[in-house]
Amino acid sequence: MDFPHSLCPALFMTGPLGLSDIPDLSFMCSWQHALTLPETQPQNSENGALHVTKDLLWEPATPGPLPMLPSAIDPWDPGLTARDLLFRGGYRYRRRPRVVLDVTEQISRFLWDHGDVAFAPLGKLMLENFKLEGAGSRTKKTTVVSVKKLLQDLGGHQPWGCPWAYLSNRQRRFSILGGPILGTSVASHLAELLHEELVLRWEQLLLDEACTGGALAWVPGRTPQFGQLVYPAGGALDRLHFQEVVLSPGDSPQFLGNPGRIQLQGPVRQVVTCTVQGETLLAVRSDYHCAVWKFGKQWQPTLLQAMQVEKGATGISLSPHLPGELAICSRSGAVCLWSPEDGLQQVYKDPETLVFRDSSSWRWADFTAHPRVLTVGDRTGVKMVDTQGPPGCGLLLFRVGAEASCQKGERVLLTQYLGHSSSECLPSTLHLVCTQFSLYLVDERLPLVPMLKWNHGLPSPLLLARLLPAPRPGCVQPLLLGGQGGQLQLLHLAGEGASVPRLAGPPQSLPSRTDSLPAFPLLEPKIQWRLQERLKAPTIGLACRRPTLALGAHTRPGALPALRGGRCLLPAAPPPGGL
Repeated sequence: MDFPHSLCPALFMTGPLGLSDIPDLSFMCSWQHALTLPETQPQNSENGALHVTKDLLWEPATPGPLPMLPSAIDPWDPGLTARDLLFRGGYRYRRRPRVVLDVTEQISRFLWDHGDVAFAPLGKLMLENFKLEGAGSRTKKTTVVSVKKLLQDLGGHQPWGCPWAYLSNRQRRFSILGGPILGTSVASHLAELLHEELVLRWEQLLLDEACTGGALAWVPGRTPQFGQLVYPAGGALDRLHFQEVVLSPGDSPQFLGNPGRIQLQGPVRQVVTCTVQGETLLAVRSDYHCAVWKFGKQWQPTLLQAMQVEKGATGISLSPHLPGELAICSRSGAVCLWSPEDGLQQVYKDPETLVFRDSSSWRWADFTAHPRVLTVGDRTGVKMVDTQGPPGCGLLLFRVGAEASCQKGERVLLTQYLGHSSSECLPSTLHLVCTQFSLYLVDERLPLVPMLKWNHGLPSPLLLARLLPAPRPGCVQPLLLGGQGGQLQLLHLAGEGASVPRLAGPPQSLPSRTDSLPAFPLLEPKIQWRLQERLKAPTIGLACRRPTLALGAHTRPGALPALRGGRCLLPAAPPPGGL
């Protein structure tokens, strides 16, 4: 594959400018031009990219995205917050509902649900001190306890408090015999489980990597005006809904009938759709299951195959080259190609991270411009793997380090292949790499050399990205970025021919969900607070669709749905009755 002819040899250096002994070549086309935002062009410039960007400016019709779906029957759980885990001091009366961690209740539930774990070792150790028969005993040993009498004494015990006002001799002897063993075996085992759960919850509060890629998808319909919105619902997000939507120019999106429902065995973590050779497929990833559906002539989903992932799935991608082929990666470091016809084929496995040691078991896989070359990513970098080559071979595409001028503690959060949705304005070998600080555009023909770097400045992790098709040939392409906190930013990428990809204009911050709060009708204080907390819930999905308008009409980005907490948000009119 040929290199871009417009790239100067200054790109082929051992490191960024200022970090090596190479003389300063900033006056040439080098890293400095590729890693900085281009200056604003003059108004009388012959290049029409700036004028095209003006036509694509986001023009919100509402203060922010408003709910398009009514409130469901399932109760909404706000989830844990950092204040709940770090709560200290006495309990205070609060009018607002909040999550309270009660350790005594957790211990009671543990003893009730896992009695075999809690009391089986204790029973074996104290077997010689228990009398199991119900008849009276003539023994004079005070260390023997009758089980029948003890159960009678404890028959009225409640987990949240004992109704007895005194202790019998049998209860006192039982507490003397079982106290030390109960305090060491049950408490230590419960403390380990509780510590493991708290660590897991704290990591999820910092970064919930389960929703990387997004659990919301747009499936194109029979005509450009029709389509289906695929999203999870239910309190556990274990129901997959297929809602038909009609997009009309100038009007809000409208629903057609009730959504179709599919009950799954776990929460939906990722939804991916792709159309190859006229065949539309839908792939869904759960924690330990993956499934793929096909849309037939009646535009109804038909299940092709489902698979169980024992180690836990962290990413799923549909091939833009071959219909029905998927790439699945697990927490064990394995990457497999999966198709309903050929089954499962492992193409790569490495339990260690690529560049340096990292404790995260997150893995991600995607396709490239070649049908048999995949990208495998973890927190430290991205690697290209040839599935037809020998095991273990590959080439680093991106790594966290000095080549990309990464900050301390910077880690990869998302990697996505942009060639399947790009036109002639961007090369078909372009990849997107997102970290918690920056966004990188990398060409697979030039490994380890970012074509573009931009600090997005989002306050929440960047886990969602969608590249929209160009409105017309030769125009720039919009790239929509979504943070876990609900922030949306719109970029316009340009790179005609074989030139370096660049930003065609300043980035745009789109309205967030919290901006739409004044557009709701006035509610009661309790309901108003609940609505405010619900709008702050983490985002778990993002989908984009540009409506097809008449020739010569003004074009702007269309429906931008964002899913959070099992609800779909669209820039539409507020429904009656609030959220």
